[in-house]
Amino acid sequence: MTSPTEWFGKLKSQAKSIQETAKTRIEKLTETLDKKLKEAQEDLERQRLKAEASESGVQEKQVWRSSTENPDGEIVTITKPSSTG
Repeated sequence: MTSPTEWFGKLKSQAKSIQETAKTRIEKLTETLDKKLKEAQEDLERQRLKAEASESGVQEKQVWRSSTENPDGEIVTITKPSSTG
């Protein structure tokens, strides 16, 4: 027969194990939620920028061009009217 002390010790050990498992799962879930939230925020920002560009009627594009001042070339921004605007 199990003594009350042994029984309590086993119960305490099981409770600690369950607590650690729950803690690990919560940490993983939190990391996943943080990652998904960041992805959603980035996607929303891309959509917002795209909508602003289409509303303004102007499209900007950065391209590399050779330059007389810089033999290695440079990145320039080209602005043109939007075809949808």
